[in-house]
Amino acid sequence: MKTAVMDEIMRQRDPALKEAVEASLAGDVARAFDKLGENVAEVKPDNLAGAAAARWLALSPEERARAGLMAPSHGLRQDINAIVRERLVRDGTVHGPATTMERLVSRGYTSAEKTLAAIRSSATSTAPGPRPCMRSRAARSIP
Repeated sequence: MKTAVMDEIMRQRDPALKEAVEASLAGDVARAFDKLGENVAEVKPDNLAGAAAARWLALSPEERARAGLMAPSHGLRQDINAIVRERLVRDGTVHGPATTMERLVSRGYTSAEKTLAAIRSSATSTAPGPRPCMRSRAARSIP
């Protein structure tokens, strides 16, 4: 059977950052951090959102269009987005009326729970009212 070996890093386009990733994968942490150079910033844990937003906002509009801004959690992402949006509105980059929308959220059903007709018909309703409860060996409230 033919097999393919995928051992070339394709995501990193910057040669120095690619070397940093390769060094990290090889276990050479010191060399990896050396290659990262100015691409690493140490910030206080209670100011991750502010620091990330500030670094992105310091970029030129052209650099911003090519830069990604990622966060490891939804909460941190929301904090970063709020800071960036407030600044862009204040600077006039973002303007016009704001729109607030409702969004659907997962009710947290397991795959097995999703297949039950009773749950699909009543629990997925967006109508207000008490949340359904499914009974099995132990009662479980379905959010």
